[in-house]
Amino acid sequence: MFQELSSNEECYFKLNTVIQQIFLYYKEITYISKVFGEYDMFISYSYYLQTSGQQSCEPTFNSDSVIRATDLTFIDCKKKGDFLIPNNIYYDTTDSIMVLQGDNGSGKSSIMRTFALNTLLAHSGLYVFASEFNIPRFTSIFCRFGSNDQMLNGISSLINDSHFKSKK
Repeated sequence: MFQELSSNEECYFKLNTVIQQIFLYYKEITYISKVFGEYDMFISYSYYLQTSGQQSCEPTFNSDSVIRATDLTFIDCKKKGDFLIPNNIYYDTTDSIMVLQGDNGSGKSSIMRTFALNTLLAHSGLYVFASEFNIPRFTSIFCRFGSNDQMLNGISSLINDSHFKSKK
């Protein structure tokens, strides 16, 4: 199947020829790779939605500057026996500020991260993890969390830092 090459120079020449041929079709190869990648992502996402049993809906966009999200959840990364707690959000974005308050470890970071993720999914044209998701179009999403949050284990940055410091 493969020919033996008589010298390193011949091997280099043939390899260089192959590389030049690839570069001739670089745009086409890149485009095909992108299409297959997106196709694979959509198939995987659809399969997850169908097999996970997690509630999802097609998002809608409004022009009245109101956020309405019902039964909003995070992607189901739960361990066996755990359950997701759905949240509802109603917020009129014409108000200048929204204050989200609660005890440490009560889910403030989780609900912000969940909303940001679902907003990103909605703007990407994908289904979201909610029974209703109606939002205005956003031009940007900003969300920053500590790197030591462990959402899947239910451990916030504060709890994680406290636990780490108590072991010293």
